[in-house]
Amino acid sequence: MKKIKIFAGLGIVGFLPALALAQGLVVFDLKGVINAILSIMNAYLLPLLLAIAVFVIIFGAFQFVTGAGDEEKRKIGKDKILWGIVGVVVMLVVWGLINIVLATFSFDPIMPSAPPVGLPIP
Repeated sequence: MKKIKIFAGLGIVGFLPALALAQGLVVFDLKGVINAILSIMNAYLLPLLLAIAVFVIIFGAFQFVTGAGDEEKRKIGKDKILWGIVGVVVMLVVWGLINIVLATFSFDPIMPSAPPVGLPIP
């Protein structure tokens, strides 16, 4: 239960930039909604999930090395490495599919922009 709360908190913190920049996404039609969803997934969600999968690989390798004497700990480490690699492959495939959809159906990837901050430099 504690792990779920930690991951939920990290997920919320990870999406704060998307919420802060949400005013840049003005959507009027279905194509705009799909374009916005795919662009946000491509810009924020997939890199976050890819970083988590890489972290799982690193953590599994650490468990594999530190559990050198215990076969059960080595097996747990191997499983984490395997599922981390599966997660990386799945994220790369999803990233490729999203970019194929964006290019095929002539969606323009929209990136939310931050509002101007401070005074302009002359």
